[in-house]
Amino acid sequence: MTYAGRRSSKRSKPPAAVPADEHGTGTTVTHRPAAEAVLRERNAFLETIITSSGDGLVVFDRDLRMTVWNPAMEEMIGLTADQVLGRWPGDVLPEAMAAKLEQTLSGVMETGDSQWREFALTGSRSGPSGWARALYRPHRDTSGQIVGVVATVRDITPKHEGEKFLRGQVRFVQELLEAIPSPIVAKDRDGRVMLCNTAYAAGNFGLAREAVLGKTSHELGQPEADMHIEHDREAMQNGMPEVYEADRFLADGTVRRQIVVKAPLRSQSGEITGTVTASQDITEKHAVEQALRQSEERFRTLFDFASDAIFIHDIGGRFLEVNRTACERLGYSRDELLTMSPTEISPPEFAALVAEREDALADVGASFFETAHVRKDGTVVPVEVSATIIDLDGHRAVLNIARDISERRGAEADRTALEGQLRAAQKMEAIGRLAGGVAHDFNNLLTAIHGFAELHLAEHPPGDPGRADVLEIERAAERATQLTMGLLAFSRRADAHPTPLDLAAIVRDAMALLRRLVGEDIVVRLEADAEVPLVLADPVQIEQVLLNLAANARDAMPTGGTLGIAVRRSVLTRTFVRSHAGAHAGLHALLEVSDTGVGMDATTQTHLFEPFFTTKPSGEGTGLGLASVYGIVKQADGYIDVQSRLGRGSVVSAYLPAFEGAASAAQVEHSAIPANRGGSETILLVEDEPAVRLFAQRVLQQHGYRVLAFGDPVVALDAAIRDPTSYDALVTDVIMPVLSGPTLAERIIATRPGLPVLFMSGYEAGALPAGAPPPLAKPFSSRDLADAVGALFRRAG
Repeated sequence: MTYAGRRSSKRSKPPAAVPADEHGTGTTVTHRPAAEAVLRERNAFLETIITSSGDGLVVFDRDLRMTVWNPAMEEMIGLTADQVLGRWPGDVLPEAMAAKLEQTLSGVMETGDSQWREFALTGSRSGPSGWARALYRPHRDTSGQIVGVVATVRDITPKHEGEKFLRGQVRFVQELLEAIPSPIVAKDRDGRVMLCNTAYAAGNFGLAREAVLGKTSHELGQPEADMHIEHDREAMQNGMPEVYEADRFLADGTVRRQIVVKAPLRSQSGEITGTVTASQDITEKHAVEQALRQSEERFRTLFDFASDAIFIHDIGGRFLEVNRTACERLGYSRDELLTMSPTEISPPEFAALVAEREDALADVGASFFETAHVRKDGTVVPVEVSATIIDLDGHRAVLNIARDISERRGAEADRTALEGQLRAAQKMEAIGRLAGGVAHDFNNLLTAIHGFAELHLAEHPPGDPGRADVLEIERAAERATQLTMGLLAFSRRADAHPTPLDLAAIVRDAMALLRRLVGEDIVVRLEADAEVPLVLADPVQIEQVLLNLAANARDAMPTGGTLGIAVRRSVLTRTFVRSHAGAHAGLHALLEVSDTGVGMDATTQTHLFEPFFTTKPSGEGTGLGLASVYGIVKQADGYIDVQSRLGRGSVVSAYLPAFEGAASAAQVEHSAIPANRGGSETILLVEDEPAVRLFAQRVLQQHGYRVLAFGDPVVALDAAIRDPTSYDALVTDVIMPVLSGPTLAERIIATRPGLPVLFMSGYEAGALPAGAPPPLAKPFSSRDLADAVGALFRRAG
C-alpha cells in the first residue's frame, strides 16, 4: 500500500500467518499469490479512501503512537506524515494539546467508549484561531481486543466562527433589546416565550428574563391574555402584522396604554414559526386623545342634541354644518341640508330678506330676529333666530340658532282661548250659584204648596167639585218640582248616590226605553267596547243624562235619521286637557251620543248648557235638559264636550273618570218603610221658612206628635238648653240664617247626647256632618215627613 501509513518501516509488521484448519493442514501454497493480490487490491482501495477523505484520519496503536496520518490531517495541523508517523503526540504537538489528546486516547482504550472532543488548531490553514472536532473510537482486532484508537477529525472553523458570530449577534440583539425601554417578546407557535427583554419580564410580571422563558401568557398570569393570544393567532394565520391598542398592566399595579404590534416570525425557509411583539407606551397621548375625543363628543352632543336648531353657513353661500335638531325639525337629512342654503328653507316673503340680514350682520356681528322655516313637507314653522358672525377655519361664517316658537304662538292662542273658557266657566258657576239659590227658595215654596195642597185634598173626597182644583195645584207643584230638580242638577247640588257603575250595562238596559222615546223613524245604533272601566256615579242620574241627550238628538232630527250611542274606553292626554278647560288627564269611560240632525251654529253652542236656554218654540221646552246633563257630569267630576256643524249633526261626549277603588261596591239599598201611624213623642222643629214650618207642624201633630216649633235657630237653641228633657227628637232645616242646622244639632247634642236628629234640605246635603243620615229632601209630602220621623225613632230605639 502506498498511503501515508506506509511511509515508515518502523510501524510495518510481517503479514500474519495463516492459521491451520482443525485437522492440522494449512492452506496450500498454490492459493497464496491470489490471496495476496486480493489483499493488495483492498489495501489500495482503503488507501484511496483515506487519502481522498476531506476529514482528517489518525490511527493510534496501543502505545499511542500514530500509525496513520492522511493528507487532510497534514493540511489541518500543518505537519506531514513523515513528521508524525511512528511518533507519540508529545513528540510533535504542543505540550498542553498533546497531554489532553493522550488523556482522551487512554480513556477510549480503557473504557472502550467513543468520545467527541473539540480543540483549537494551532498551525492549520485557518491560522491560530481555527477549530476542529474529533471523534475517537476504539480500534479492535478480529478477536475484539482494543489494539488502538481511530480518530476522525473535521475542521469546524467556519461553523465555529459562525456560531461564535451568532452568539455575538444574539448577545448584541439581547443587549439591544435591553436598551429598548418598550417591552419586546418573541413566542413560538405554542405561545411560549423564546426571547424577551427586561422591560417585558420585569415590567409586566416583576420577574427575571430567565423566569419567563418557555412560559405562556396564561402561565404568566397576563391580564387580558385571551385577547393577546387571539392577535397572535391572527398574525400567524394571516401572515400580516396585527396593530391594536390595549392596556398594559404593570407589575407595580399601574396601568399604561400602549399600541401593540404583532408580526409573524419566519424561519429561513419562510415558514411562520411564531410571533414577535413590540409595544409602545402611548398613555399620555392616549389621555390627550381621550380628552380631546370626549371634548369633541361633548361638543357634538351639545351641538346635536341642543333643543334649538343650529345652522352654520358661509356668507352668501350654503350650509357648512347643521345639528340633528335642525334635521329633525325640517325633515331633511344632514347630507341634504349641506347642499342647501338659508334661502331654500325660508318662505318667499322671508327669503328676500336673507341677503339684507347678512349685510347688516357683517356690520354689527350679531342680530336677533323672527322669521320662518319651511319643512320638507311644506309646513311653515315660525322661528326666533339668534345670528352671530364666527371664524371657521380662517373664514367668516354665520352661526344661526333657531328656536321653534310654534308652541309659544300656540300658547298665546291657547291663553286667549283659556281666558274665554275661564270667563265661560265663571259665568256657568255664577249661573249655578244663582240656580242653586233659586232652587232652594223654590223648594221651600213648593214644600208648602205641595204640602198644603195635600192637606187640603184630604178635605175633598172624590166627587167633590173642589177636589179638581186642588189636584191642578198638585200637578203644577209637581212640574215646578221637576224644574227645581233640573236647576239643582245643573248647580251640582242634587242629591246623588254614587256607586261603581258599568256604563255599557246602563246603556244596554236603557235601549228599549230609548227606542220608544225617539220613535220609529230614527235608527238607534249602539257601540260598546269590550273593556270599559267602571265609573263612580248615580245610576239614576246617568240614565237621566242618556235620556236627555237622546231626546235632544231626537228633536234635532224631525224627519228621521240615525242616533248613535257609543261607550268607549278613553284616555285624556295632557295636550287634550290644556285645550279643554275642566277636563282631567287619565283613564275615562266615554259616553258619546251623536245624531245626523240639523246641527248648531257657534252662537248656539256657547249657550248650550245655560239653564232655560232653548231653541224650541215657546212652551215646548224648559231649557233645563242639557243644563241638568252638564251638572250631573260635572258632579261626577267628568267633562262634557259638544262638536256640531249646521246641517252636519252633533256629537255630545261625556267623559267620566275611571273608578279607582275596588272592582265591586255595595249598591244603594232602598228599603220600604211602612207608613208611620204616629206617636206620642215631642219633636223640636226648627225651620226658618214659615210656610214650611207650619206645614211640618200640622203633619206631625196629625200623627200624634207634640211639636215645639221655632223659626229662629238661636231661640230654639236657648230653649233646648234650658230644658233638655222637654223634647225627644230634633227636626231642623240645614240652611238657616245665623246658625245652620248641623251646628244647631251639634250644640244641642252636647247637652242631650244620643238625641235623634232629622235634617231637611233643599239641596245642601254636602253641608251635613260626616256620618249623618241622608236628609229629607224638599219638597216632601206629609207621608214622607211622617215616615222619616217614624224611622228616626226606630233607628234611635
